[in-house]
Amino acid sequence: MKKSPKQAMRMNSPTIPIETDDVRKRMDEIIKCVNRRSDEFMIKRKNNPLAMLMPVQKHLAFKQLTQKFLLKRLQTKGRDISQQ
Repeated sequence: MKKSPKQAMRMNSPTIPIETDDVRKRMDEIIKCVNRRSDEFMIKRKNNPLAMLMPVQKHLAFKQLTQKFLLKRLQTKGRDISQQ
């Protein structure tokens, strides 16, 4: 069942911090957690955030909502970029 963008954004999965060494050792397990439970991982090196790993559906929903928000903001300022 395909989720709407708003449903995908509502998934309350925790962001799990994980070091790069652990990612290398446990990649298969991590991918399964992302796919099955919609977990999100913040990949860190020496406690510095480097990247996020999240379900594709959630990323696409976030991207779509962001684009809609930005388009609306630009249009309210008198700029219609939809004609470009």
